[in-house]
Amino acid sequence: TLKKTPLLTVCLVRKILSLVLPLRSLSVEGAMEIVQYHLIRNLTAYKSHRKKRVKLAKSYDINLSL
Repeated sequence: TLKKTPLLTVCLVRKILSLVLPLRSLSVEGAMEIVQYHLIRNLTAYKSHRKKRVKLAKSYDINLSL
């Protein structure tokens, strides 16, 4: 089963609000672009960190059930 972690985290909402509030003229499309950008970056970082940890576990002969 997959973990049920939210894609839109509190940290991400705070970051978006800190970027959006000073602009005052951001459209819905612009806000969605910012959210999409950060979601993609977070997923890329997650995959990279996971790949590193799996490789480390294999080097110690630790079997992981994925």
